[in-house]
Amino acid sequence: MIAEIGGRRFEWGPRTYVMGIVNATPDSFSGDGLGSNEEAAVEQGLRMVRRTH
Repeated sequence: MIAEIGGRRFEWGPRTYVMGIVNATPDSFSGDGLGSNEEAAVEQGLRMVRRTH
């Protein structure tokens, strides 16, 4: 199966894909919510991207 997401093609089966989620809600059940701190949320997302390259 092939899916196009955000202009990129993903073929499910032959590869493993990992997705990261930045929790930007103040009521995070895991305690790591970034609330309304947009700068911290963006930085967390950038850290996730850097780890994949």
